[in-house]
Amino acid sequence: MHQNTKKPGRKSRFLVLSSLLLGVHAAFGIPSQAVAEEPAAKFLQRLKEEGYYDQALKYLDLSVQKNRLPASMKEDIGLEKVMLLQMSLAEVRTAKDLDVKLAQVEQGYKEFLTNSPQHPRRGETLLKLADLYLDRGTKLLEDSKEDARKPELADKAKEQRERARGSLQQAFETYTTTIDSLRPTLEQMQGANVKPNETERLALREKLQREYRQAQILQAISNKLTAETFDANSPEWKQRLEDAEKKLADVADKSSKQAGAKYLSLLNRGRIQAMLGQVDGARETLKRVAENEDAGIFRTWRIQAVSDIVRLDSTAASGKYEAAIMAGEEQLKMVDFREREKPEWQDLQLAVAEARLAWIKTLDPKGDEAKIRNLKREARDAFQNLAKKQGRAGNIAKDYLKDLGIEVKGNTDDNKLPDANNFTEAMKAGRSRWIVLKREMLPSSYWKSSLKMLRKRIAKGSRIRSSLWSPTWSAIVCKLSSFMTKR
Repeated sequence: MHQNTKKPGRKSRFLVLSSLLLGVHAAFGIPSQAVAEEPAAKFLQRLKEEGYYDQALKYLDLSVQKNRLPASMKEDIGLEKVMLLQMSLAEVRTAKDLDVKLAQVEQGYKEFLTNSPQHPRRGETLLKLADLYLDRGTKLLEDSKEDARKPELADKAKEQRERARGSLQQAFETYTTTIDSLRPTLEQMQGANVKPNETERLALREKLQREYRQAQILQAISNKLTAETFDANSPEWKQRLEDAEKKLADVADKSSKQAGAKYLSLLNRGRIQAMLGQVDGARETLKRVAENEDAGIFRTWRIQAVSDIVRLDSTAASGKYEAAIMAGEEQLKMVDFREREKPEWQDLQLAVAEARLAWIKTLDPKGDEAKIRNLKREARDAFQNLAKKQGRAGNIAKDYLKDLGIEVKGNTDDNKLPDANNFTEAMKAGRSRWIVLKREMLPSSYWKSSLKMLRKRIAKGSRIRSSLWSPTWSAIVCKLSSFMTKR
């Protein structure tokens, strides 16, 4: 199969926030589809994995026309096509096409639910429909927050917030319907009602239990996000947050054997407690997430929890500015160079820089002049580094730099080698490059592998000179060697 040649930078503006739902799916260990057994199903699954959604749709249509699908796939052909259409939203390039496809996906799910009230995949379908509403509402809410930082876009931000409320309310109601739909079936399948030798029913019960728990958590999260569309401290805001916090606490207590459900619930519960001003409770809840050393999605949640703790402790209500900064810096020292571009690590850098600015506001301008100067410099350096990145953290960093009176230039390519016409210029460029890289805290393992690779390339001088000027490489290797001997 040919490799997918899609350009990663051209994502749909709709699905860029699907990381929330991807994290939820990862927490429950639910793949997009069960492992396929039929050859046709395996081929279809491979098309999905490679991102060839349009080709997968055409394959299904052609297989139906020529009656080549196995009986096990024919029953769900309509649902499969709608799910493929939802996956293909990531490739949509215009807002008009996006609206058309969204309407088709929504209508497809509704028709399936209406025509198949007893179908075993009903819960899964309801979740997919609710996910559609949640994704849409989350994107609108994030857009409204982005625009709210600019006074001239206040009216637009308000309109987006109201639109977000509608989508998030639809998500909440659909997750509620999912829970109500699954509950009677699960009650009938409790305990001894399913015999140990009934392997298919046991597998079905486990699947429905995952869907039920997933719906509970996402129902609470959608309620929390809906609260954010109301004014802070308003009755609607407070009531929705309190309801969501109670639900997540209950799910966390009942999920001792489901680590994903437990820690996802704790993370979001801690965030809600922080919003409600429950500083100590929020810290204790988030600390439980931050102390989990498991890999995968748990590492992502750990970094997010640390960021939340940094922000919590750098508020006036807590006042633990120095401790917050130290906790964030300690975590940043553990970043793998391959993780630097991930949103959660960028957000942690942002949280630490914001903590420094918050601490400055509490210091005496005269008595603490040196400390203020150092804090401001460190925050500025972090913002300048983040401003080069695309995404939420980069945009916020640019706003902070403007507030500090620093001109923000366009994005630069951090991986481009410096130009040099002679050895002196190469040494100067290499020295500047190391200052930047040291600030980004790459681990020593990266320096060692880089040094080994560069020395090999220097030894093949003819190849280097054909693409790069070798003195530049020599200078960088010299700086690498010097740096490594000091570590």
